[in-house]
Amino acid sequence: MQSKEEELGNLQLKITSAKTRAKELLEDVSKKESFFTVSTVLINSGKASISIKKPALLGVYIGTGTYIDFNLELENYSNKAEVVPNGTQIVSLRSRKISKLPEEDQELIDTYWRQSVHSILFIQDIKGHIISSNRIPFSEGLYQKVIYDKLAEEASKKTYFQRSP
Repeated sequence: MQSKEEELGNLQLKITSAKTRAKELLEDVSKKESFFTVSTVLINSGKASISIKKPALLGVYIGTGTYIDFNLELENYSNKAEVVPNGTQIVSLRSRKISKLPEEDQELIDTYWRQSVHSILFIQDIKGHIISSNRIPFSEGLYQKVIYDKLAEEASKKTYFQRSP
């Protein structure tokens, strides 16, 4: 018969093993079930309404001649596709599951996610005009850092330290 200390030691080993296995399963599910969501602001500076098509593309540029294209679809298409004259519309676009991409692309994503590579969003309006975004970092954390750095740069200007009369 095992002593209480031996039983406790065995239970601790089993718990550690179970935690390790749970972490492995979570990582595996995350890789297979993950997708990308891109939020963007559509701006119409014209005098007539515009509508965009449901499909979009996010091009991620890793290096000279190396890139990944993510096919995206506009979420809530029936309510978000139209932008009124001189108006804006905030929309979200979503990719298919990353596990549906070719294995080569999945490996590139694993390698370059959170690296300083850029991406460009491409959409098309119903008249066939293709519109592209500015270059944006291919990582949520890097994109937010760029914004915070710009805000901090502006906030440090002497203009804001002056007293008003």
